[in-house]
Amino acid sequence: MRARNGGMRGGRVWLLLALGAFGLPGCVFGGDGDSNPPTPTAEATASETRTVPAGATSAPTQVPTSSSQDLAAAQNLFREGKYGEARDAFRTVAGKSSLQADRADALVGAATAAIQLRDTNGAVESLQGAVTAAPGPSSGRVRAVYLLLKTLNDADRGAEGVPIYEGEPEISAGSALAPYYLFEAARAYGQLGDFGRARPLLVRVLGMANASTALREQVLVEQRRVGTASDDQFAVVAALDALIALNGGPAYRFQRAQLALGDGDIDGYARRMRDLIAASPTSDWSYQALLELTDKGIAVGPGDAGLVYYRRGMYFKAIDVLAAGVDAAPGPDELAFRAFYLGASYEDSGQAAQAVHYYDVAATSGGSATYVHRAKYWAARVTEGEDDADEASRRYVALVKDGPKGEFSEEAAFRSGYVLYKANKTSAAIATWEAMSGTTSARLEYWEGRAYALGGDNAAATAAYRRAVALGPYDLHGLEAARELGQGISLDTRYKDRDLGKPVDWGIIESWLRGRIGGGPVTRQPTPACELVSVGLREEAAAELLAADAVATSWGSFALMKEAYGCGLTNVVAQMAVNLRVDAGASSEEPPTDLLRLSYPIDYSATLKREAKAADVDPLFFAALVRQESFWDPSAGSVAGALGLTQVIPETGEAIANALGVEDFEPSDLFRPAVSLEFGAYYLGGELRSYGNPLLALAAYNAGPGPARRWGAENARTPADLVETIDYAETKAYVTYIYEAYAHYLLAWGG
Repeated sequence: MRARNGGMRGGRVWLLLALGAFGLPGCVFGGDGDSNPPTPTAEATASETRTVPAGATSAPTQVPTSSSQDLAAAQNLFREGKYGEARDAFRTVAGKSSLQADRADALVGAATAAIQLRDTNGAVESLQGAVTAAPGPSSGRVRAVYLLLKTLNDADRGAEGVPIYEGEPEISAGSALAPYYLFEAARAYGQLGDFGRARPLLVRVLGMANASTALREQVLVEQRRVGTASDDQFAVVAALDALIALNGGPAYRFQRAQLALGDGDIDGYARRMRDLIAASPTSDWSYQALLELTDKGIAVGPGDAGLVYYRRGMYFKAIDVLAAGVDAAPGPDELAFRAFYLGASYEDSGQAAQAVHYYDVAATSGGSATYVHRAKYWAARVTEGEDDADEASRRYVALVKDGPKGEFSEEAAFRSGYVLYKANKTSAAIATWEAMSGTTSARLEYWEGRAYALGGDNAAATAAYRRAVALGPYDLHGLEAARELGQGISLDTRYKDRDLGKPVDWGIIESWLRGRIGGGPVTRQPTPACELVSVGLREEAAAELLAADAVATSWGSFALMKEAYGCGLTNVVAQMAVNLRVDAGASSEEPPTDLLRLSYPIDYSATLKREAKAADVDPLFFAALVRQESFWDPSAGSVAGALGLTQVIPETGEAIANALGVEDFEPSDLFRPAVSLEFGAYYLGGELRSYGNPLLALAAYNAGPGPARRWGAENARTPADLVETIDYAETKAYVTYIYEAYAHYLLAWGG
C-alpha cells in the first residue's frame, strides 16, 4: 500500500539518476567488444512520460592504430572496475606510445585508475607526466592540468595546486572545463586561507553561462565555507539564500533558519522552519525542525506536523496531532488533507474502522479533488482488507462512476470486480467488470477472461484475452493473455547463447522517425558533454544534455541521443530513446529493433554473458534485472544501502564474496561493474534454483526469502496470480517491470 504514501500536497516526483563513476579520456562505446552501447532502465516504470532525456553520438569509424587499440582495451578494463589491471595497461601504453597525445591520454587513464585505488601519489605522478607529454595547447593538456589540480585539492594539497593554476591561469579558456578549472583554483586558494583570491574566482564561475547547476551548487557551498572561515556572516547568508533558490535543499533551509535564530530573529527563524517542514515533510531536517519548534513552544500547523510524523512511521503521534487538526481545519481543502492522513495513520496502525471513517470524512469534505479521490480509493482498499467484498466493490464502483477521476481510477475499475472474483462470486465479478466500459485495461480484461474460463464460457474468455492483448501486448497481463491463447513469451530463463554485440543502425531509426513525425535530422553544435565525461564529470555531462534536450525538437533530441551515445552515457541514451518513442506516438513494442536496443541496451556485454552463463541465467533476463535495479548506472545506490549495477546490499555482498572465494572484499567493490555483475548473477542464479519460478525468484531478490516463501506458499498458477499475491507494492511493481522488460529485451535482442 505504499502507493498511497507516495502522494503529498502536490508537485511532481522525479527520478534522480546518479550518473557516476570516474570517466576516461576520449571514452566511447566499443573498444574490445566488451562494452556495448549503454543501457537504460527507466522504461521499466509504470509511466513513460517525457521527464529525463538522453542523447548519443555514434562511435568513431576510423580503423584504430595499435596504440589506440591498446588504449581502448585499457579503457574497457577501467569501465569494468578492474582498476589495478587498467592502471598497468595504461602505463604500458604510455611507455611504448610514440604519439605524445596517446601517451598523455594513457597517463591520465593511469591516474584515474590510481585515484580509484586510493593511490594519490601515483595519480599525481601520472598527471604530472601527462601535463608534460600533452601537446600544448590541446584539450588533452587542459584535461591533464585540470585533473592534477583537482586531485591535489581532493588530497588537501592546495598549496601544491596554486602554482599550477598561477602558471597557466587561462589554459582552459574556451574549453568546457573552464568553469571547473577556475573552481578548483578557488578551492586551492581556499585551502591556503587566501580568501581574497578565492572569492573573485568563485564569483567569476557563477557568472559563466556554461557553469552547470551541479557546479553552481558546489561553488555556493564553497562560498559558504569561505564565509564561515573568514567570519563573513553576510557571505554565509548570501550563499545559503542562493543555495535555497537553486534547489530548495532542506539542509540549506535548516542552516539558514539557524542563522536567523542566532541573529535573534525569532519570527524569521520560525517562518523558515515552517517553510522547510511544508516543503520537505519526509526529510530528517524537517523532523529536526519540528522537534526544535515544539521544544521552543512555536506552533506548527497540525496538517504539516502530522504529515512529518506519519512519514516517519510515528502513527500514534500523527493521530494525536491530526485528530485535533481535523476538528480545527480552516477550510475544505485543509480538512481533506488532514482527514486523509489521519485515515492513513489509523490504517497503518491497524485500526481499520477509524481509518475508513476518516477517509470518508476526507471524501465528503468538498475539498481538494486529489485527496477526495485518494480517500475514496483507500477506504475501499481497507474495506477489501476486512474481507467485505460486496462493500469494497460498491465503493470501487462509486469511485469510478462518481469520481473524481485520479491516479487510482483504473485500479479501482479492476478491483471492483477482482474483489468479487476472489470471493468466488464469479458471475457478479463479470457483471461488475462489464459495467466498467471506458475504464478498462489489459489487467481487467485478462482477469475477466479468467472469470469467463472459470465459468466454462471459453468463447467469452478468448474474446477477453484478445482484448487484453490489444490493450497492452507487452504489459504483463497482455503477455499472460497471449500465453492463455497459446502465444506469448517463454519464461524458461535458463542460459541461452545470445548475440549481444549487435550494432545500432542510426539510418533505420532516422527513417522510422521520418515516417512517424516527419521532417529530418538537424545539425547542431555538440554540447560539452563528452569533454566533461572525459574527466569524470558524468553528472555534469548529463545535465548539459538534459538542459539542451529541454528546449530541443524531436529531431534535436535525436542528435543529442547520438551525442550521448558517443559519450558513453548509457542510461541517458536509454531515456532519450524512450522519449523519442513517446514523441512519435508509438507503443513500447512498435519502434525498430535498433531503437529498442537503445531503450533496452546491453552494457559490459562479455562480462554479462560470462556471469550469466556461470549462473545458468538467460543474459537477457539478467539484463532486464540490471535495467530495473540500477538503470545500468554503476554508481547507483539506494536508501536501503544497496549498491552498484545489481544493487547488492553490502552484507549480502560479504556472504557472496565468501562463497566465491573473493578475498579482501569491501562494500565499495560493488560499484565495480565486473564485481557487481558477478555477484548479482550468482545471487539471482541461486534464487532461481531455490524457487524454480523466475518471478518468485525476482520477488526474493527484491524482498528477501521470508516474504518470498510466504508468497510461494500460495501456489500461484501463473505470473498474474503471483503478482496479485504479492502484498508489497514495491515488489509487485519490481516483478511486473522486469517481466515486461524481459519481453522487450527478447524483442530487441532475441532474434
